[in-house]
Amino acid sequence: MISRYISYRFELFRFEIKHWLAQLSGLSLFLVGILGSAIPVVFYLTLLGFGMLFENKLTINEAIFFAATVLLFQTVCLGLCKAAITGQRFIAFTLSLTDKAWLAKLTDILLASLCNPLLLLHIILIGSVNIKYWLNFPHMFLLLLLQILFSIMAFISAKQLYVVLALLFVAAQTELIPSIEVGLLIPLLLLALFQLMPKISLMFKSQLRHKVTAYSAYNFWLDFWRQHSRIPLLVLAVTGISLLISHIFVQQRPDLAPFVFLFCGQLLVLVVSALPLELSRQIQNNQHFYALFAIFPAFNLIKNLFLVVAGLLVFLFFAFISASLGMALVHFSMLLGCFYIIKTRSNYLIFAWLFSFVFVVGISSL
Repeated sequence: MISRYISYRFELFRFEIKHWLAQLSGLSLFLVGILGSAIPVVFYLTLLGFGMLFENKLTINEAIFFAATVLLFQTVCLGLCKAAITGQRFIAFTLSLTDKAWLAKLTDILLASLCNPLLLLHIILIGSVNIKYWLNFPHMFLLLLLQILFSIMAFISAKQLYVVLALLFVAAQTELIPSIEVGLLIPLLLLALFQLMPKISLMFKSQLRHKVTAYSAYNFWLDFWRQHSRIPLLVLAVTGISLLISHIFVQQRPDLAPFVFLFCGQLLVLVVSALPLELSRQIQNNQHFYALFAIFPAFNLIKNLFLVVAGLLVFLFFAFISASLGMALVHFSMLLGCFYIIKTRSNYLIFAWLFSFVFVVGISSL
């Protein structure tokens, strides 16, 4: 019975991943073809970073920055695969298959491990070192503990993780951290604080107060993106990773800055396009519910306005990092074109994006 349950969960995981890739259609094949060659490079750089961290060859700020990047990468990977790991679409049926809670948790851990290669890599590296030398690098065990906690929290509250990571990246830019160990204790303390805050607030609440206000279209879409924050947070995380990698690369090769930021800008166009795709999927799955609200004034206008503002914020950040407001406006214009294509003919998104890529290359060469 146990082996059959685990086998079923693995098959469900594979089915969900295939279903997710099928929804992306030709886009997934294109991304694998373009970005697939970068995957070995990412693992090589991660392995190199772990090695330098083992041997204390990184400064305190560099070590904290590397740890934050590793944690961000694994959080994004788990966020993308969360629905497939838990079998969210068939959760009611899956829960009915067994009354053993430990079996369900064990299977979740096994599937999450498949989507968290950096954690497995870290465990293998620590295991390859003789036990008598383990006391020489306590910071590696702190990082391993953080990776495990972040893997668990990715299924409980991803919002807290992104807040902690943002603060950790800020801390990595300061000179206030006395040691690597102290720097790695910061996210542990922040996670503990986030877990205690709701309990502390309940202790000081003497009574519940309700305030009735008008529920506008603005409030509706604001609550919608709060409840479906997984995709916006992933878009924000991928945006940060893309701009971070581009900035670091340009620091090494400033002569390639125009080409690097051109590709980064168009990649962000593709990433931000996930927002209306997620919105369309939600509306399609709940057509009758959204039809009730469509009669309210400015309902669709506010919906589109949220998407445009999100894209504008991304490319303002892009303009700050790339120091090119003109190219940021060009990429933002291409994003608006992709939004229109998604609204009218979503199947042609990849072709519209390729056309916009050629158009941006043409403009940049003038």
